[in-house]
Amino acid sequence: YRRLSVEERRVQLLDAALVLFAHRPPEEVSLDDVAEQAGVSRPLVYRYFPGGKQQLYEAALGSAAAELRLCFDEPRVGPLLARLSRA
Repeated sequence: YRRLSVEERRVQLLDAALVLFAHRPPEEVSLDDVAEQAGVSRPLVYRYFPGGKQQLYEAALGSAAAELRLCFDEPRVGPLLARLSRA
């Protein structure tokens, strides 16, 4: 058993929250649900997100948006015309 780093644990909690938010409206997802999905205690969720569900929800949305943005990012190399033709 290896302890997760702070960043790994944060990602684990965000992933668990995103799974739940993908299937239920945010108002129907509790921090207990997120803790159970992640396999951790509720106090641990609060340790990483002291602002509660609102902070967790905003962080989860931000994480999902950043991941989606990466799907559309193109490297800024090569001639402009060639880059535009790939768009």
